[in-house]
Amino acid sequence: MASSRAEIGFVFQRFNLFPHLSAVDNVALAPKRVRGLSQAEARDVAAAMLEKVGVPFWPDAAWKDVVFAVAPPDAAGGCQTGTQPLYRLYNDGKGAAPNHRYTTSASTRSAMIGQGWIPEGVGPLGVIACVPV
Repeated sequence: MASSRAEIGFVFQRFNLFPHLSAVDNVALAPKRVRGLSQAEARDVAAAMLEKVGVPFWPDAAWKDVVFAVAPPDAAGGCQTGTQPLYRLYNDGKGAAPNHRYTTSASTRSAMIGQGWIPEGVGPLGVIACVPV
């Protein structure tokens, strides 16, 4: 079972990276701990993974500051003052591949629902997060 788990990856939608590590070192943690790779081997694997998803690799890149902040909505889907709702919609597998789309526009959200997109999130409007105005 452990060997099966070593082949499974998870994508998290919250970006809880270790701020004292570079992007490549954050990604290298799993191959190092799960597969027992050396730091150099794990960094090579991590660099390849980042390149596959279009994230360029700079060995000296480090966490500098918050780039984009989101806050969770309250239980009713409401957002705090100074933020606006972020809506997430799902196309239910229609088209070439299942997709999610995000918008802060209520009119765009309504138009997409009219086209068959499914709202996801909290409250009656399906708010996924609250973003700065």
